[in-house]
Amino acid sequence: STLGNAQDFGNLTVGRRGHGGCSSNQRACFGAGRTSVNQNVIDYITIASTGDAQDFGDLAESKVYVSSCSNQTRGIFSGGFLIPTLTNTLEYITIAATGNAVDFGDMTRAPNRETAVSSSIRGIFAGGYSPATVNTIEYITIASTGNAQDFGDLTAARYGASGAANSTRAVFGGGHEAPLSGNRIDFITMATLGNAQDFGDLSVSRDSGGDGTSSSTRGIFVAGRAVPAPAPTGTDVIDYVSILTTGNAIDFGNISSSLEQVATASNGHGGL
Repeated sequence: STLGNAQDFGNLTVGRRGHGGCSSNQRACFGAGRTSVNQNVIDYITIASTGDAQDFGDLAESKVYVSSCSNQTRGIFSGGFLIPTLTNTLEYITIAATGNAVDFGDMTRAPNRETAVSSSIRGIFAGGYSPATVNTIEYITIASTGNAQDFGDLTAARYGASGAANSTRAVFGGGHEAPLSGNRIDFITMATLGNAQDFGDLSVSRDSGGDGTSSSTRGIFVAGRAVPAPAPTGTDVIDYVSILTTGNAIDFGNISSSLEQVATASNGHGGL
């Protein structure tokens, strides 16, 4: 809730990119990603302490560019890139236990680099690349199993946006809007269905940042890939917004280095 730069916590069991993060108010879990090859590993940490991650179990598929969301009980991992094919599978874990992920259902499309957020009831998946950039939003009921259903559309087709949510509203910041990264922020009311509306702008146009970090009042957008000419570069910027209002993001601080394709989680968990 205070402003400032990020601090060292520890290390994952496997250094990787393009993985997904989900959490309860005690544990954070990080699944999938890519080193020189795709990974199916799931790690976990205890949020209130610091230290290296421990092995949790495995996903059914080894993949990169997954999306993830959670309530206090379950973590959901969605889609991803198997290389060279895309997958539409949804898998879930019980966060308080350890073990391998279990089949949940399927997305209506085979997405990667989509944005995932959640309330205590619904998981929301927005945008992505499937196999072209899309603006669709889908949802699931986390406590059940089954296939995703249509929710509405983003204000623009994009992939690699960052998402944050409280118990009422979700916001989606940035994302790659061909040919460049964008700075737009959209919002939806999660308990209803419908198209996203304009919220404001990020301080830096970027995609492939951290996903899903929020308290009941604030959404945090961490790092990402800025795509100005002549070449893409990572950024160390952290922005925040007040979720229940609208307006442009405000500078929060910086992470220790410029990063993209990071996974994030918090025990604030949207105030759930």
